[in-house]
Amino acid sequence: MFFVVKKSQIVLTVLLILTLLTAVFLSAKPNDENIMLCRSFLRDLGYTFRKTPPEKADIAVPEGFGKVYESYNSLQKEAGFDLTPFRGKTVTRYTFRLTDCDYTLANILVSEGKICGGDILNPSLSGEMIPLIPNKKE
Repeated sequence: MFFVVKKSQIVLTVLLILTLLTAVFLSAKPNDENIMLCRSFLRDLGYTFRKTPPEKADIAVPEGFGKVYESYNSLQKEAGFDLTPFRGKTVTRYTFRLTDCDYTLANILVSEGKICGGDILNPSLSGEMIPLIPNKKE
């Protein structure tokens, strides 16, 4: 058996493969403007973080705040944020791994391209959570 392949078929196949590879590459590239916003914000606060892309998750802010969310919102207010206007809405949480302090994670909440809250935390059993405030390097 032998196949007859036209030059136009080869060109179309190569173009299709290149288009698919480009789409895969661009979709995997962390070019999200929100990520750049969060990175800049963390740098301004004096934190350093791993260069790997952050974890990303959509978070539903509850309509009614129970004790846990009231406590969390108090933490937000210490950093100049307030989640009250976001009740019943979905925000995006970006989690960065910090490299320069005892706290190992920074969670930043973003809504419509603006930072609306977050926290710095040590996820160990005895760890604590602090507001997004400047890093106090000793």
